[in-house]
Amino acid sequence: MSGVLEAEDTHVAPISREMQVEAPAEGIWAAIRDMGAVHTRLAPGFVVDTQLEDGARVVTFSNGLVGARAYRRHR
Repeated sequence: MSGVLEAEDTHVAPISREMQVEAPAEGIWAAIRDMGAVHTRLAPGFVVDTQLEDGARVVTFSNGLVGARAYRRHR
């Protein structure tokens, strides 16, 4: 993927944030499993777009940086 930051080519620091959410656990887990909706369900405003392409999730951050990470769906 030309012009895209790829995790295997670059050392990328993980981003984590702890917060309390007033919502049923099943709804939270459904949002986490929805890999193509990070920009609408998990990090709206921080992530502005999410695309699933050829085994990779490509996210566009609000600062314009685009990052891709390979994934495998678990059953």
